Amino acid sequence: ETYYSELTFYTEDSYHSPGINVAISKIRRYESVCYVADICITDIEQLKTGFAKGKFGSNLRDKVETIAKEHDAIIAISGDYYGIRQNGIVIRNGVLYRNNNDYEDVCVLYKDGTLKVFGKRMFNPEAEMKAGAYQSWCFGPKLLLGGKPITDFKSSIKGVNPRCAIGFYEPGHYAFVVVDGRQKDYSKGLSLANLSELFYELGCIEAYNLDGGQTAVMVFDGKAYSSPYKGGRSISDIVYLTETG
Repeated sequence: ETYYSELTFYTEDSYHSPGINVAISKIRRYESVCYVADICITDIEQLKTGFAKGKFGSNLRDKVETIAKEHDAIIAISGDYYGIRQNGIVIRNGVLYRNNNDYEDVCVLYKDGTLKVFGKRMFNPEAEMKAGAYQSWCFGPKLLLGGKPITDFKSSIKGVNPRCAIGFYEPGHYAFVVVDGRQKDYSKGLSLANLSELFYELGCIEAYNLDGGQTAVMVFDGKAYSSPYKGGRSISDIVYLTETG
């Protein structure tokens, strides 16, 4: 199905407007189904984060589909589930909500469109806010090193699991990746090493793992595009695209 509105149109696996282009590919890697959304935007404020129930706080959760609808999302993925922890940096849409630097691998998107991952206690919130920090995520780990795959991860989730991650090519060009998993004879899920290889194959120069497992889902045009494990679960936040203005 394809439908149009002036210069904007959806197809079953793409969205095009004067400022946003999304093309989703469904590929199979490592006995798993992977959804890769190639994203190009003209304004960094088209890439946003949204909170469940519309506000920052503990014990606030909702389905990704619901949060996406409330924020007029074109495409959305599960975020870092900031609400399940008290540590970590939380910067969302240019606002610093939590300033606790005791966390491994903090991912930061800047207002100039660049994305960078900092190691533990290497991120200075005050300095980086002045430098234009726009979004931050604390889940991890970092998936590429100098644009090359990583094989050894200090992580408790490095085994085979459903996955959700964000990749960076250059300012304005990103990838949302969701991998179905834990579904026998359909999709196993990826290890962190497999996920790292996938982002290297895609050509990203930086990539970062977000909350996966049962949480991992991609929502497109208001509906679940991926097939989350056991139907998915509620989360505290999403990463999404929307038209500005």
